Amino acid sequence: MPSILDILKMGFLGYLSYDFVQNLRTTRTRRLFKVTFGYDQRKLILFAFENLPILALVIGIGSLLYAIPGPLIPIASFKVPLFQASWLQFLAPPGHPEAGGNLVVAGAIKFPWIGVAFAILLFLNLPRLARYEEDAFRRGTKDWKDGAWRSLKFGLLHCLVGVPLGFGLALGLGGLWFTYHYFRGGVRQSTAVHTLYNATLLLSVAGYMAITAVFAPHESATAVNAGPSPTRATKPDRPPNP
Repeated sequence: MPSILDILKMGFLGYLSYDFVQNLRTTRTRRLFKVTFGYDQRKLILFAFENLPILALVIGIGSLLYAIPGPLIPIASFKVPLFQASWLQFLAPPGHPEAGGNLVVAGAIKFPWIGVAFAILLFLNLPRLARYEEDAFRRGTKDWKDGAWRSLKFGLLHCLVGVPLGFGLALGLGGLWFTYHYFRGGVRQSTAVHTLYNATLLLSVAGYMAITAVFAPHESATAVNAGPSPTRATKPDRPPNP
């Protein structure tokens, strides 16, 4: 029988899929896609390569924070290290605390065949989603002090979709990177860099889902159904996707 967390993941996956399809029909989404990728191709390639060390830094720092063993905080019937804390753990089945993740892709990862189709929809909506965040967190930034505060809020906002606290803090570094590009080329440039940054992450996740769906469907389903043990939840072998 599916847990409350599984139902939430699938419900959120269905809602986002519907939203993405509806927005693909709008002129604004199509225009943003063209504007975002309307840069000179050489500049887009440069942006993509410049994103790689920033992405590695964010994942590296997030992983380091995630691995810190304490302090422990109580969540439901178990305790987890502070930087692994995610509100999703409150919905985990008793005795099987669930590591935090990202609700945007959690349902897609759980069901890889559905996930590949969802990844395509998400990719087509990346410029719209990036522009929304750039308008909310970068537009109007006065200086680096203002940018640092906005970037922290940008990173922690991801905790609302279940990202663990350690990765939420690390994502603030990505916000600083987008702020740098905002100062250089305004919202259009920061949106382009942000879109390519997210696209790199998405391609990595989509590749994982495709490999899982083709080569290890049985093993994947077994692992998901078994669920992590309490020991693995407090001392995981690897952190979840930010």
